[in-house]
Amino acid sequence: MHFVAFHVEPGESALAKLARTRRTSDAPSDYRLLLEILFSSALLFHPDAVTALLSDERTQFRPRLTNASLLRLPVDPTRVMFSRLVGQIDYLRNHAGASPVVFLDSDVIVNADLRPLLAEEFDVALTYRDHARTPLNGGVVIARGESAVRFLERVRSIYAEQFSSARLWWGDQRALIAAIGHDRFEHRESDTIEIDGSRIRLLPCDEYNFSPPNDERAIAQELGDKFILHFKGDRKRLMPLYWERYLDKGRSSASQGAGLR
Repeated sequence: MHFVAFHVEPGESALAKLARTRRTSDAPSDYRLLLEILFSSALLFHPDAVTALLSDERTQFRPRLTNASLLRLPVDPTRVMFSRLVGQIDYLRNHAGASPVVFLDSDVIVNADLRPLLAEEFDVALTYRDHARTPLNGGVVIARGESAVRFLERVRSIYAEQFSSARLWWGDQRALIAAIGHDRFEHRESDTIEIDGSRIRLLPCDEYNFSPPNDERAIAQELGDKFILHFKGDRKRLMPLYWERYLDKGRSSASQGAGLR
């Protein structure tokens, strides 16, 4: 089992676009702490898992910060999410073998054992929500094997052909639903769909990609029925609080790695 995140420091053009779209909560200042929490939470429930961080050639990480291997990739700073997708495909092809890979945003906490889910038969698992334009969220993607590579290559091709103007943000989520098809998604009879021989498992965000309200009262109690927590946007401030209150006290020595290897 592999847990893989992606982080690059935005270039000047990306920062300018963030400012124009008011995505100030995506500023990079606390991401290294969030990554440390992400990987520690994954190892808490899966102490034998492989953890890896995908980044570009220039983003700096202090030693002993994240208990994950660092893999440097060519990243176009004006096409960050497209580059992330390309990196995910490369990781599946060249590093994972037949093992399942859980691709996660850096502002995520693994909140439960995912092995029962991974024992099910599927090639790709995606999380869905009530959102007309982008019902599939790219913050949690589980993939394994050649069939997963084939599906993600389909997503990459659609991304490049149809959403080239959105390669900085959101294009991956538009490409994901386009790869499945809005009509097929909306009129599905079950949460398993086959796309060109790839078995796609659809998981509700309410359980596998849950974003609590941006209020400390929302984490006044442990969210034990949620498998994966996603502290998107301004919720990032709640992520260290949740980790310290409910999970950090239970860390095993296996979850306290020697840092960025």
